[in-house]
Amino acid sequence: MTIKELISRSLNGEQLTPAEKAELAAFDPETLTAELNHTKSQLELLENEKLSHSEKLQKELDSLRSAHSTLETEHQELKRRCRIEKLTGEIGCSDADYFDFLARRANLDLDDSAAVREFSAKLSETSPGCFRARITPGSSAGTAQDDMFHHRQHSSFADSGSQVDRIMDSLAAAALVND
Repeated sequence: MTIKELISRSLNGEQLTPAEKAELAAFDPETLTAELNHTKSQLELLENEKLSHSEKLQKELDSLRSAHSTLETEHQELKRRCRIEKLTGEIGCSDADYFDFLARRANLDLDDSAAVREFSAKLSETSPGCFRARITPGSSAGTAQDDMFHHRQHSSFADSGSQVDRIMDSLAAAALVND
């Protein structure tokens, strides 16, 4: 009796004989899987022995073509990723993955600079959080150290003569001298 029949009988509530119970207990699916894999590898070896030299070469060629196709796809993805990283750096986009996602969705040609400019302009309008703040030199009245130094000089704390204030003033002055 097969294992399937024994399981079916057991599920239907039928009593199994001690021999059938022993057979069911001895059943190990992992052993069967290992035997199946071994048999498959032997079959493949036998099939390869039967193949003529040209058939073996054709089979190997097909395998190499498949591997080449996979590698070519990976290469194209890496080139695209590199191009996306370069573009996002140039336009100030801080999220290259999101830019790539939207560019794919819009079927953006990354080699068309006009289309990329237009796309990034629209993206900066719709998602300004994806772009770094555009800060130009001279846009600040001074540095934080300058502000602290001037605040200390003109505050009532500087006149109090406390030791902490004098130390802070000398540190701020030393920082300005080092700049």
